[in-house]
Amino acid sequence: MFEQRLILLLSRFNKLLHIALAIALVIASLMIVWQFSVEVISAIVHGHFVRGFLQSLGTLFLVWTLSSLISAEISYLQNGIFQVRVFIEVVIITLLRQIIVEPVQIVSAQQNMVESFDL
Repeated sequence: MFEQRLILLLSRFNKLLHIALAIALVIASLMIVWQFSVEVISAIVHGHFVRGFLQSLGTLFLVWTLSSLISAEISYLQNGIFQVRVFIEVVIITLLRQIIVEPVQIVSAQQNMVESFDL
């Protein structure tokens, strides 16, 4: 009797946690889309098209990651199944983002160093 109630309580609490995670993923996605918009506008205004595009692309990879996680949450809330494929997809997206964004950040840092030491 006690074990059944405990399991029911834990199950409901787990669903509540997953709902909170889903809401947090939606809010994070909206914030990242906003950040993407700001980066695109900044790139256009300052004329840094290539660097701005690549940094914006890195931001879009974050949206892709969050989209995968939201899909996993939907699947879990509907049928209680969490697929390993989601972890693989997130790892691939993260590696792609690092491959694209890391060199841009290094080049940007070197440009800023050159500009700051311009005699």
